[in-house]
Formats: sequence, structure tokens, C-alpha cells
Amino acid sequence: VLLGPDKDMMTVSARRHDGKVPMNELLECAVAGLKGASAGGHFPAAGGRFRTIDMLKFRSKLLDCVARLMQKHS
Repeated sequence: VLLGPDKDMMTVSARRHDGKVPMNELLECAVAGLKGASAGGHFPAAGGRFRTIDMLKFRSKLLDCVARLMQKHS
């Protein structure tokens, strides 16, 4: 997962080609409920945006979503 600032928004890009965790589901889960956020893509690669002020919320949600999706897809 890579993050980059873009004014008052952060852009996020996620890649994983081993098929263990769907990146589109991961990012959609991580931005769910964040104001002005969006995400989408495909199983091995996805992208999204969220407000910079939501960085800590995004980080926390991302970690929770990874754990949940790894369990779901194992």
C-alpha cells in the first residue's frame, strides 16, 4: 500500500498479486464511512482517495480490514 499527498487529499494505491487479499475490497473497506473518500479497482490492484485529516482513521480501518479479509479469504 502506497500513500501520497495531493493538496488536502491523500491518494492510495494497493497492489498484491498472490491472490490472498482482494485490493479493491481492502481499500473500499478502509475508506467506508470517511467523508469525501472513494476507492475501487480490481482484485490485484486498486486505488482511492481520502481527506488528509482522516489519515489516522484510515490507518486504523486499513489494519482492521486487512485482518478481516485475510481471515475471510484464507
